[in-house]
Amino acid sequence: MCLRAARYNKKITEAQLEQLIAIDKAISAARPQRNFLVHSVWYRMKTPGEHYGERSSRPATSRNGATTSEHAVWTLDDAKEVADYYEKIAGLLERFIDQTFEGVRIPLLMSRAQEENIRDRWEKLMGDSPPSVARTTGPSRDGLSESAPEAQS
Repeated sequence: MCLRAARYNKKITEAQLEQLIAIDKAISAARPQRNFLVHSVWYRMKTPGEHYGERSSRPATSRNGATTSEHAVWTLDDAKEVADYYEKIAGLLERFIDQTFEGVRIPLLMSRAQEENIRDRWEKLMGDSPPSVARTTGPSRDGLSESAPEAQS
């Protein structure tokens, strides 16, 4: 869906579109392993660190019914390998976004007065300050909001 939308975005160059297509192919290549890991039923095996996964794509409605299923033995290292692969893809996507899109000023969701009102009410109700939340101060040089140092309580 992103690729379809990207093809109509006049700001995206052909080279950028090719990068996005490569990222999409990398995601598609890892999807079967990710889906198996996430959607399987897992059992601990006798050998420490090994797990048996079964993923049924057409569950049977009765004991004798036919099913289509995948089976595999995985270790924690196998799962980490899939996670590491997705982390690399996330890095490629983040780099693509940073190089492709202009920074924008993200508007504050609430005014300073509203935020202080909430803090005052919290203190009256609970007797102490609310948990610290990153506060924004406005646009930075690149147009994105910066976090302010946390207020001292």
